[in-house]
Amino acid sequence: MNNWICNSNYSFDDKNFCKIFDFFVLKTPVKEVSYKGITFKKRNFKDANEVNRAMKKLFPDLFSCFIPIENDKDSVEETLKMNGIKENIETPFEFAIFKIHENLLKTDSFFYYIRCAFAHGSFCIHDFNNMKYYYLENVHKAKKQHKPKLYARMILKEETLLGIIELCNSKMET
Repeated sequence: MNNWICNSNYSFDDKNFCKIFDFFVLKTPVKEVSYKGITFKKRNFKDANEVNRAMKKLFPDLFSCFIPIENDKDSVEETLKMNGIKENIETPFEFAIFKIHENLLKTDSFFYYIRCAFAHGSFCIHDFNNMKYYYLENVHKAKKQHKPKLYARMILKEETLLGIIELCNSKMET
């Protein structure tokens, strides 16, 4: 397995990057992950499933390859291969393939792995056709494992990440 961790430039002077980092890392809607977190419920959503349904309508390109893996036997690497996604993507497209976290539902897991990629520096940003794409991954190496285990790999457009933020903040009272 090749990691996607790379040395692309990012800057906290970039307002979009700051907004994305602030939302997904500090104000994450995933419960009990950040002291500054604002859950889906506090954002006036019934639950994460309501957010998922809204995201499906707003971001159909992403949901054409949005694959939460529920089965412990299936791996992210195998799912990537089965969907024809290579390790080195020259022409980016949106997708999200991730293991459902043991204590979370699928939508919460999606947000959690985005958060972890940013928080642990496991991301890079690429420009393609005048659009920014964020390559995100979540890899763990447990003490008893000999090799790292891939829990999530995603490519998301900056405009999708900003749209998710807008959606999640849309019901908040100001």
